[in-house]
Amino acid sequence: MKIFNVCMIFLLSGITWVSAQDFQRGSITKSDGTVVEGRVAIDNDRQQVVLKTGGTTQTLSANTVGSVQLGEVTLRPMTLDGTTLFAAPLVTGKATLYQVGTNEYFIQNENGTSQRIPLQKEEEKIPGLLSVLFSDCNAIRREVTQEDTFSESDLIEFTESYNSCAYSAYRPTEMEAEKAARHNTDKMRWYFGLGANFNSVAFFDSANTENQTAATLHAGVATTPSFTGSLQGNLYFFLEGSAGFSEDKDFSNSPEAANFRVNHFRVIAGTEFHFNKNGKFQPFLGAGIGAAGDYFKGSYQGYNFEISGGNVFFAPSAGVVFPIGNGKSLGLKVTYLTEYDNDLTFPVAANTPLFLEVDSQHINASVNFYF
Repeated sequence: MKIFNVCMIFLLSGITWVSAQDFQRGSITKSDGTVVEGRVAIDNDRQQVVLKTGGTTQTLSANTVGSVQLGEVTLRPMTLDGTTLFAAPLVTGKATLYQVGTNEYFIQNENGTSQRIPLQKEEEKIPGLLSVLFSDCNAIRREVTQEDTFSESDLIEFTESYNSCAYSAYRPTEMEAEKAARHNTDKMRWYFGLGANFNSVAFFDSANTENQTAATLHAGVATTPSFTGSLQGNLYFFLEGSAGFSEDKDFSNSPEAANFRVNHFRVIAGTEFHFNKNGKFQPFLGAGIGAAGDYFKGSYQGYNFEISGGNVFFAPSAGVVFPIGNGKSLGLKVTYLTEYDNDLTFPVAANTPLFLEVDSQHINASVNFYF
């Protein structure tokens, strides 16, 4: 139960941190003229406005809100591409740029194309979206495809430049032609993280266990290949390495006096299925097969030993990923390592072995940064 509580603290603290990023200081003017100030978030998909003030959270239906003030920008209900959004025009012309929420924008072009642009969600897709919106301005598209990150000021600058462009028929830019030639749509992301490992230790197949905690380091790579079709972005294959380092511990559940520390080194290969792949909250379930190398140093029955062991294990996992923009994400992951044993028998005198068998069962919780 203690391990479960620690894991839940990891998950809930991450959810709270990310959710806070959707809010911005501002105010809401209700339909009856009442003005309420606080931290505001607009959810155009659900047609709601959320307000945090005085330790409370209110969710208001969009049809009860006259306007929303975010910083110096006032957003009012507008019909854009057949959908009612809270919007404020930032640039007008052949292409009009609207702000429609915190870090969310909408571009409407007189040529009939329009698109919502979320800056902190799948930002790697923005160059492609802008290339379609500005398809008759090759100079702007060339600049767009050279950008890695985007801000509000970038969108304003590109839209203003497009509105003064010498328009021409579409032709691929040099970079677009190179990408088309490569045509590699597999997606891959690296990650590293920190965590804690909770090792349930038993001796000689006993049911009596004690916990030994270790700090852990993680590094890995996850890929979602194009051959998965519609599951791309949902189905990932990963390879992860980790290392854990514990302190000395006296074990009271050992049949004889035992004290040791253990360093763990592991490699796990497996697959994960991510739900809600385009959302800001992406839970996942996974499973893998791994191998462990365990390095023990301590004493048993008063005899010092320094022995390595290890085994293979099955590793189911669960967690959640929070995109934070620029193609980067934070992740929280809990992995269970099925029980395996280490035979640590060692000699204490000529032809006299001392028998020691240690059974280990692990739960690992980590916070990972994906890039």
